[in-house]
Amino acid sequence: MIQIELDLGALESLPTDKLGDFTDALVKALPELQRHGCSYSEPGGFIRRMREGIWPGNVIEHMALELQTKVGSRVSVAKPGR
Repeated sequence: MIQIELDLGALESLPTDKLGDFTDALVKALPELQRHGCSYSEPGGFIRRMREGIWPGNVIEHMALELQTKVGSRVSVAKPGR
């Protein structure tokens, strides 16, 4: 298990649809995120949710899962805390 405590500061209450080109830049850096289904349960669902506006904590959750996958860890669940 990997646990991270991260203070997002002002970004915590700023949804992704208010962050300009953030979604496109993130997809460019981690194109595998396009496979994530998120609440739509289909490939591309996570990116769709980002374009609609989700909280940065959810984005970090997906980034962490993808980075762990890239280094060979088997992961299936992440749970953002408060």
